Amino acid sequence: MRREPPRKYTLYEIRKAATSLSQAAVGAVMWSGHQRISKMETGHPKSLTVRSLDSYAQALGGELRVVIVFPDGNFYHVEVDRKG
Repeated sequence: MRREPPRKYTLYEIRKAATSLSQAAVGAVMWSGHQRISKMETGHPKSLTVRSLDSYAQALGGELRVVIVFPDGNFYHVEVDRKG
């Protein structure tokens, strides 16, 4: 049985649903400004790297998990190296 992919959320939606942190507060935790967080949340392509998404998730109190999904429904979790 093929499963439907989970709903996709924007980073803004995730921040609002998971925390009461402002962009400035997330930026402070990430050692970044709220302008960079705004670019990330609006999908600015050069601001979205695995490292920046991992930092964003950690600033919200979560963790980044990367999943590769194939058309046949198979998926694989990718380990994210947090050691640098």
